[in-house]
Amino acid sequence: MQAHKQAVERIASAVRQFYHRKEPFRINHGSTNSTQQTNKHAKTVDIGMLRNVLTIDREKRTALVEPNVPMDRLVEETLKEGLVPGVVMEFPGRPSMLKDHVP
Repeated sequence: MQAHKQAVERIASAVRQFYHRKEPFRINHGSTNSTQQTNKHAKTVDIGMLRNVLTIDREKRTALVEPNVPMDRLVEETLKEGLVPGVVMEFPGRPSMLKDHVP
């Protein structure tokens, strides 16, 4: 959790600096399927490193995750706790990983 807090503080600091300078910026999460054109010269704040499952609460049946956690990683971690997300979107990771867990 300490690494998460440090990453969030670095991101918050970068956003604060852009805000105080009244300078436009974009949030870049690493990759996109968007067909929109992007301004390659725009200042960016990279959040691509936020791809971890932070905690899983089996009792409450909740997971606290960072914004870029791939679905296969989330499923992998929840399965360790005997849980699986209610909706599992198609993902390229390991399509057969659920075969023993889903009726």
